[in-house]
Amino acid sequence: MDDGELHALDNLIGDCGWSRAAFIRALIATRGDIRIFEVAPLVAALSKIGGNLNQIARQANRNGQIDDAQYLRHALDELVACIRNLEDLTL
Repeated sequence: MDDGELHALDNLIGDCGWSRAAFIRALIATRGDIRIFEVAPLVAALSKIGGNLNQIARQANRNGQIDDAQYLRHALDELVACIRNLEDLTL
């Protein structure tokens, strides 16, 4: 590759963290159908949900029960939404 081609390849790869070789292998394996997406917002959302679930677990362990079923339902709904978003991104 010449310098211009390498620059174009680097622009395609962007900040996804892949090496050039890994990106080219993925291009070959997927016949050019690679989707690169930003995972930081998803990781942040999952971290927040994990914190909520830990709070629920602490309360359940402390009291032997969960007083607020609606709080639990909300946390689980957020987790399901994040999983669906991840599935949409990887399809």
